[in-house]
Amino acid sequence: MKLLKYMFMLSCAMIISTLLTGCSGGEIIENITREYTISNEVELRAAFAGVRNNERVRINLANDIQLTGDAVQFPNGITGSSITIRTQPSAIRTQSSNRRSITRVSGSERHFIVMPHATLGLEDIIIQSQQSASDVSYPTVVRGGISIIGGTLGVNGAEIINNRWSNGGGVSVEGGGIFSSSNGIISNNFAVENGGGVFLQGNSTFNMNTDRISGNTATGNGGGIAMDNSRLNVSSSSISGNTATGDGGGIIATALPNQRSQINASNTQISQNTADRGGGLAISPIVITHLYGMTIQNNVGGNTFYLDELDIPVESLPNFQPSDENRVPVQRH
Repeated sequence: MKLLKYMFMLSCAMIISTLLTGCSGGEIIENITREYTISNEVELRAAFAGVRNNERVRINLANDIQLTGDAVQFPNGITGSSITIRTQPSAIRTQSSNRRSITRVSGSERHFIVMPHATLGLEDIIIQSQQSASDVSYPTVVRGGISIIGGTLGVNGAEIINNRWSNGGGVSVEGGGIFSSSNGIISNNFAVENGGGVFLQGNSTFNMNTDRISGNTATGNGGGIAMDNSRLNVSSSSISGNTATGDGGGIIATALPNQRSQINASNTQISQNTADRGGGLAISPIVITHLYGMTIQNNVGGNTFYLDELDIPVESLPNFQPSDENRVPVQRH
C-alpha cells in the first residue's frame, strides 16, 4: 500500500509538473516574435489587436494600467498565438507591492477573455478591480477577473484579487479551457453564484502548484473553487479562509452520471473555510478523488461532505459503499 501511495504521489507530481512547465522559470512563452513596453490602456489594446496567427508576443508593463472599456481579448479567428503580460523586469521585486497592476475601474466587464486556440500568460502582475461602496452593497454588480472559454491561461507569480463575477469571481474556465498557475494568489474575489475564486465546467482543467486561494466568497457553492465535469490537479498549495453560503467552503466538485470530474491533489492544506455543509470539501460520490499528503481541518460546516444527486449526504443512504478510488485518504480533525 505504501509503495502504491508513493507511486501515485510521484505520478501526480510529474503530471502537474508537466502541465505547469509553461508557467515556471520566469518565462511562460519562448521564441518571442514581438515585444512591447506599454504604459496605458490604449497601448495594451493595440498590442492585442495587432497580434497575428502563431505569434509569440511579450508585453512589459512600465506603469500600472486602468481599464474602462470592454474586456481585452485576442482578435476574432486568431490561431496558435500567445501573449504574456508581465511587470517590466527592472520593476520586479519580491514584494507584491512592486508588481504592476491592471485595475478595472468601471464597467461590468472582465479584464480578459481567452477564446480557443489562444494563450494568455501573466507574470508578476496584479489583476484587480476597483469596487465602490455601492458595488459592495449590491451583490449582483460584477466587474473584473478573467474568463477562459476554450483557451489557455498561464499564471506565474501573479495575483488575481478583488474581482466580482456571476460564476468564478476571479477566474471562470469552460469549454475545455485550461488554467495553469504556479506561485499565484487568488484572493478576496466574489461570486454572485458559484466559485468565489475559480469556477470550472465543461471538461475544463485547473492545474495549481504552490498557489494560495484565500478569502474568496460565493453566495452559492464553492467559496474557493467550484467545479463540475472538470479536473483539478493541485500540489503544495493552500485553500483557506473561503466562504460559501451553500456547500463547499473550500471546494465543491460535482458531475452528472454521464460526466467525469476528478481531483488529483498532494501536499495541500484545506483549512478555515466556511460553508453550510462541507466547509472544507463537498463532493459528489461519482467524482474521482486521489488526495494524498492532504490536511483538511478546522473548517466550519464540517471538513468533508458527500453529496448524491438529490443533495443528500451519501453516508445516510442504505447500502452505500464508496469505491476504493473514491475513498479520501486525508487527515480529518
